[in-house]
Order: sequence, then structure tokens, then C-alpha cells
Amino acid sequence: MRFYLFLLIFTTSLLHAQLSNIRQTVEKGRIIIPYDLNGSDNDVYNISVTATHENGQIIKPRAIVGDLVAVTPGKDRNIWWQTTLDGLTPAGWKISLTVEISIGIHWILVEGGPSGDFYISASEVTFAQYDKFCEATGYTKPKANFGRGKQPVINVNVADAVAFCNWLSKETGTTVRLPEENEWEYAAQGGRKNGKHEYSGSNTIDGVAWYDGNSEGKTHEVATKKPNELGIYDMTGNVWEWCGILGAVRGGSWLSGSFLCRVASRGLDNPDNRYSLNGFRVVPK
Repeated sequence: MRFYLFLLIFTTSLLHAQLSNIRQTVEKGRIIIPYDLNGSDNDVYNISVTATHENGQIIKPRAIVGDLVAVTPGKDRNIWWQTTLDGLTPAGWKISLTVEISIGIHWILVEGGPSGDFYISASEVTFAQYDKFCEATGYTKPKANFGRGKQPVINVNVADAVAFCNWLSKETGTTVRLPEENEWEYAAQGGRKNGKHEYSGSNTIDGVAWYDGNSEGKTHEVATKKPNELGIYDMTGNVWEWCGILGAVRGGSWLSGSFLCRVASRGLDNPDNRYSLNGFRVVPK
């Protein structure tokens, strides 16, 4: 077993958080990084990892698992980097960790996209997430027709969605934006796991979507229907999702008939409009 010294980096985002008691070992061809996370018990945090080699090479590891997303404060958290899966050997690396407050966005990897691999949020942005942005910046909170919390945010136009993306980009240090239509459709179809379904994840709409046949005239909390093949929720129904900045909307809503909820269906709206039918999800790029 080999031990390495490494650089600790931490950031403060919406609330203060700090990493401590961090160790780095190499065992059985992988790098293991135990650490303690100090922060507010009412919040969860994301940990990002940067690896710097003694030859000067700097990378963001991909074959990495463990306590990375939505981590609660506590001791003996662990991260594992299987360097061989990234085509590397474990010797000579120093690991830098960055901690950020999480607003609960779970990213799903979509392999083989229109322009290569990309990530997309597993569910539509919720009121709880959007309200944190408003509270941090003084941005006006949108009207909630059907409740806040885990309900998808509604009554937001493209400019509102972009403002959220810009704020989240600054907070996380990673560019966040609205998905492009081709990215959205590829993810909705299940990417490489494409089941060629009419709706996102199924040919039967009721199991995967809130639409006019089962919504009872309102939105519902995100991720309460079945996900598609990639683990992405609500790409059919619940709210139309803004794609890009020109007013394209995809996926149908709680008020849409099944025909409009098909993966192939698309709509155009005035990007300045705020409706109880429209929300959005995001892509880090």
C-alpha cells in the first residue's frame, strides 16, 4: 500500500462547508480517498475531483465512484478511482477535492450523444431548487399554482431558466445550460439503450407520465413515475421543457393529450411567456 500527499481545495458556495482528515492510498490498482465533510446538517453537498500527475498532466477522472453527489456531513466518506478504467496507472497522482453545496440535482450520463457523451439532470428542476437560486440572488420567485417543494418549477420563461443556469454555473464552477433539442430527444429515447418507445421509457404512457389522462389537472412531484432506460424521469408529461433559447418545448405537460407527449412531438412557444405548463431541466457542459 502506498501513501501520497495531496492538495486540498475547498470552496464555499451557498453555505460554508469544509473537507478535513483527507487521506489518499493506492490499493489493488485503484486510488482510495477517505475524507470527512463538515457542514450544515440541513444541507447536502457535491464533491468534485481533479487529479494532477507528477508529470504535470491534469484531468477530471471519469471512472470514479463513492461519496460524490448529495453527500451529507459526517466522517469517513470515501471515493474510489479505478485508474485502469481511464487507461491510466495509479502511481504518481495527487487528488484535489472541491466541495460545493448541492441543490439536489442528480446528473445522468448519456453516452454517444449527438456531439458525444453528455450529462443531463435526472428530473425537471424543482421549486425547491429554483427557490434556492431566488433566495441567493434576490430573483423573484415564480407563482406556484400547485405547490412548491418537489413540484417542477413552472411559470418561468427562457430568460428565467437561463438566469438559473448562470447562477448554478457560477456556484459549481461548471457551465450549466438548457439542453438542445437533439440532446433532449436522444436522452428521452434512452440514448444507446434506446427501446424505440413512443414515450420516454414505455409505449404505455400512464406508467411514465403525468398527462391529461391521469394528472387531475395539476403537476405532480418529480420522479414519481417510472424513469426511462437511462434513469431519467418525466421526459414525458408533467411540464413542457424549454430546450435551447429560441422557444422550443418538448415532452408535453400535465394538460397535454398523449399525442403531444410522444418523444417525437415538439412545440414552439414565445420564449418570453410564463405558463403553468412550462418548466425545464439542465445540462452541465
